[in-house]
Amino acid sequence: MQLSRALAGRGHRVHHLHCRSLVGAKASLDVGEGDAAGLTIEGVGGKRPMAKGSLVRRLAMENAYGRRAAARIAAARPDVVLCANTPLDALRWIVRACRRRGIGFVNWLQDLNSVAAADILPRRVPVFGGLAARRYLGLERSLLRRSDHIVAISEDFQGYLESINLPAGAWSVIHNWAPLDELPARPRRNPWAERHGLTHGINIVYTGNLGLKHNPQLLLDLARNRPAPDTRVVVVSEGIGADWLASRKRALGLDNLVLLPFQPYAALPEVMAAADILLALLEPQTQPYCVPSKVLSYCCAGRAIVLSADAGNLASRIVHGHGCGRVVAAGDGPAVAEAVSELLRNDREREACAQRARRYAEQSFGIEPIASRFEELLARVVERHRQSHPG
Repeated sequence: MQLSRALAGRGHRVHHLHCRSLVGAKASLDVGEGDAAGLTIEGVGGKRPMAKGSLVRRLAMENAYGRRAAARIAAARPDVVLCANTPLDALRWIVRACRRRGIGFVNWLQDLNSVAAADILPRRVPVFGGLAARRYLGLERSLLRRSDHIVAISEDFQGYLESINLPAGAWSVIHNWAPLDELPARPRRNPWAERHGLTHGINIVYTGNLGLKHNPQLLLDLARNRPAPDTRVVVVSEGIGADWLASRKRALGLDNLVLLPFQPYAALPEVMAAADILLALLEPQTQPYCVPSKVLSYCCAGRAIVLSADAGNLASRIVHGHGCGRVVAAGDGPAVAEAVSELLRNDREREACAQRARRYAEQSFGIEPIASRFEELLARVVERHRQSHPG
């Protein structure tokens, strides 16, 4: 959303589509007084939440979203479409619409959805899961090959892109960022923390999705073991993982496990500021493609971070390489607890990590140079597309 606003501010007409049925903390999705005249923001699909727990319903909803998004693209007739975070079944409708109408298509590659599907589906759907996984692996390769260009969020995608015989010039790497101006560092004691009774004691905060790539058991164990007296584990999330934690909290009587629903986006700076330590989790991965965006937002907050993820993940390299906190092995609950305890025992180190995290954000997340890279890349795609599709 920040990129759309920045490009519109440079005089481009930007039609920003988003999926209304996705639940979660989102940026401002209304055109405001400060937005350029060329910006349009439109929600696509119904408001019924995406059925993440039902494979059949989710497949139907993703296809419906893809058809509707493709129809809106066909009506808008843009020069180029930049598409991110779109399920593969929806994405094929969008790519098809672009190809039929001579519209340039750039795949903003945030993750390899087919690799995740190949890991999950055979375990969740006996017999047919393996067939579905192979279908998704082939579909994602096809969609990447049909893209006019690919923007990968990490250099770690290079091996995969080369393995499907894409030439080096077919992709660029632009690291993700967080909207620094929307996520200012706030004081530990703030109105949001006061409203939720979180101004005293120690807060270990986890925000964002608790999906298949995360392990809520680690959060439960952390609350049960209390790495320090008067410690709370605060989880701001919704969905399957949050529901599981709620049931376990009731069963175990954990008064120091605080569960809150997704908060308004405007409250996010104060939510993160209420933390003494911010926590991020990833399950062990065969490939380090997924880069949790919450880690980038955490850096803006100026708080020490404990990240449980594979060492090769880009988020791990950021946290470790820039001294923003501690990185422990993915899925290692005891190591998470120990890292949290060590940071709580060392106020000086925790404060230094917090300052380095904010400094990294300030040095890396400036929207103007990022927008310039996208602007130049999109312009090249449009020019090449016009030359190869005259008329």
